[in-house]
Formats: sequence, structure tokens, C-alpha cells
Amino acid sequence: MINASASGLSIFVVALTSFPGGFSVTSFPDDADPINIDDLEAVKWEPLATGDGYFYVSSELIRVSVSVIGGTQDDTNLQMMLQARKSMNAVLPLPDITALTINYPDGAVAVYSDGSIISGPLGRSAQMSGRYRSNTYHFGFNQVKLINLTSPLAILQTASQFF
Repeated sequence: MINASASGLSIFVVALTSFPGGFSVTSFPDDADPINIDDLEAVKWEPLATGDGYFYVSSELIRVSVSVIGGTQDDTNLQMMLQARKSMNAVLPLPDITALTINYPDGAVAVYSDGSIISGPLGRSAQMSGRYRSNTYHFGFNQVKLINLTSPLAILQTASQFF
């Protein structure tokens, strides 16, 4: 039987200027998806006059969304990252290159790099039920490296990259 549980998922975020040492994201909500990776449309197409399709490679951001419980330290850290990217009247936004690493419970790892935080809430919202609303932060990345450490061959191939 295949284990589809995401229990044990962990995320580590590094931002070159605002969080150079990085921080772990651990306060995942129970009312929103903790992490969502949007579909990537790598190839686009246009119909030709003949009715055939013309296919071409498209450059598109890899969009990753991370949800956290509102009011937690993770929420505060992500708001600080977003605030550092927001331009204000007297201050220019800091250039902040972001990397995000997702460690899955089955040993797989996804490293998203060369990106930035794009959007999210600056503040806390409340639900009608009286709970703080979960906040979702959206990132865009240019690169991703997927490492599957569930098989012995994958572990050897990954280790050989470092030697």
C-alpha cells in the first residue's frame, strides 16, 4: 500500500537579504493546504491558419504557495519577508533572492531557488468562528531541483553530486 501521508513535511526558507540564516516553517494550518505547487505550463501552442498547432517553449515562473497559522512566528517571518520586498515612499525595496526547500516524509526533497516572495497578507485576519485565518504566501522561482531519496540508487546518485 502506498503511504500518501504528508505528516512530517518540513519547509526551510532562506532569503539573501532579509533572512540569510533562513528559518523553518512548521506551523501548518488545518483549514488550508500547507503547501501548493501550481501546474507549470512548459510548452504553449497557437493554432496556425492550416489548423495545425504550433508549439513553442515558454518561460514561466514556478509558483509555490505556503500556508501558515495566522499570528505565529512563521507568519511574522513571512510578513517581514514580504514587507522587505514592498516599496515605500522613502525606501527602495531590498533585492532579496529566495530559496525554499521542502523535505517530504518519504525522503524526497524539492529545492526551489532563484526566486522571491510575490504576495501575501500584511496583517492578521479573523474568521467568523473566532479563529485567526490561515495566511497564504505566494512565491515565484526560476529553478527547481527534485531529489528522490527513497531508493538506494537515488541516494548514490545524489551523493555523487557532492564528491
